[in-house]
Amino acid sequence: MVQTPSWEEFEKLTKEIQTLRDELDFIKQIMIGYKWIDSKQLAEVLKVSQSTIWRYRKLNLFTVRAEGAKVFFEIESVRNYMESRKIPHSESNRRLLRVVLK
Repeated sequence: MVQTPSWEEFEKLTKEIQTLRDELDFIKQIMIGYKWIDSKQLAEVLKVSQSTIWRYRKLNLFTVRAEGAKVFFEIESVRNYMESRKIPHSESNRRLLRVVLK
C-alpha cells in the first residue's frame, strides 16, 4: 500500500532536496577551481604509494603537467581512471574533495 505524505511532510522534503541541490552546486563550484593535484594528493586519493604514482605516470595513465620539478595530475583524468577501476562517482568525488580542501 502506498502512503501519501502530508502537505507539511512534502514541503519539508522539498526544502531538504533544495538544500542538497544548493550544497551540490557549491561543491561543483569548488571543484571547478581545482583542475590539477600533485603526486602526494593523487597518492592519497588512490590510496597507493608514491612509487605506484611514479609507475602510473610512466604508463601515461593520467594527463600530466610539470612546473619545474613538481608534477601535477589533471583531476578529470584521475576521475576517468577511478571510473575505469569501478570506483563509484560519489566515492571518487569524496576523495578528491578531501584532498583539495585540505
